[in-house]
Amino acid sequence: MKSESLSESPFRAGNKIAFHAIVLPEEHLMEILLIACVHGDPRGRKKLFELLAKEKPTHVFIELSPWGLFFRKRYSRFLLSTLKKNLHHASGILKISYQNTLKHPSIQSIIVKFLLPYEYRAACEYASLYGATVCLLDSTLFSIEHTSKWWELIDTKNLTYLLQQNHPSLSRQVTFEYIMASQACCQSPKFRGDKAIPSLPENKADLRREKWLLEQLKLHVGIYNPRKCAYVGGWRHFVPSSPVIESVVRTRNIKSQIVILSDPPEYIPPVVGSHST
Repeated sequence: MKSESLSESPFRAGNKIAFHAIVLPEEHLMEILLIACVHGDPRGRKKLFELLAKEKPTHVFIELSPWGLFFRKRYSRFLLSTLKKNLHHASGILKISYQNTLKHPSIQSIIVKFLLPYEYRAACEYASLYGATVCLLDSTLFSIEHTSKWWELIDTKNLTYLLQQNHPSLSRQVTFEYIMASQACCQSPKFRGDKAIPSLPENKADLRREKWLLEQLKLHVGIYNPRKCAYVGGWRHFVPSSPVIESVVRTRNIKSQIVILSDPPEYIPPVVGSHST
């Protein structure tokens, strides 16, 4: 399968990340929910909307870039049409029915990737009912590089390869991801030191993206000064030693809570890395 990992990002920022605290007025007390999601969760939209409706943040910050939003709105129909055409070719090569190709977990994952993320749809639905503000935090440069590789995913040769692989169902993958999210974010002793549980990413492009997300979060918090806000993103952004966790914990007048978007949602306190002070 074609790799979805990114090559060197064009960002000019340095490789090292300084975990500076978020700057707030001394008298301002802010509550932030760090909602750790599994991308592609079939029930994610409903669960996230219900969580936001329960917690009622005035601002919802999303791990999505303006480009990612535009690209999906502009090109998702074309991408899905091309996927359908190439799946017909792949099914002919493998002598399987087209309908069966749509049931393959890898194909389902690709389809979900091309649609508007449930995180964005749930946040907008919540905002329309409760008058909240929705902001996009992710980097357009990063997103452009990422989406440029989507065409490789729907190439007939790649689809033919994927359809021959055995993978767990999408629901089983999501369940496993939430288990990993829970163990990683709280750093359970059972899993501490397990290489399968990620900490701070080592890839330079990923590190730069983490820094970008943190700076955008700090910028938007500084502009809006919300009393209560939510940052919705993939759970890997909230593991110990991540820039967001380090920064939030170092800010005295921020009350923070990680919420794993499992069923039911799991509330855990953020854990900083071993090098924190």
